[in-house]
Amino acid sequence: MGDSVKSGAASAADGGGNMKRERLCSGMRDRDGKEIFTQDTVRAYELSQREWSLNEVVFEYGCFKLRQNNRVDALLCSYRSEYLQVTEGK
Repeated sequence: MGDSVKSGAASAADGGGNMKRERLCSGMRDRDGKEIFTQDTVRAYELSQREWSLNEVVFEYGCFKLRQNNRVDALLCSYRSEYLQVTEGK
């Protein structure tokens, strides 16, 4: 599962940010009710490969590690509570 997400992130990076705003799935929204699109998730995955720490947001599509109190965390950190696992880090 992780490999397919990783290759998606690589192709998005190659595209220079011109990826179409495709729906990830019907009804997937962030904390503010904004719909989450494919490139939002790819961007979070790419960032998660750098310096982000242990908070883990689990979607049915894969797993994204995000730092707490962060704009990407705020963008992506909701789907359904049963798919979320957030741990506090210091």
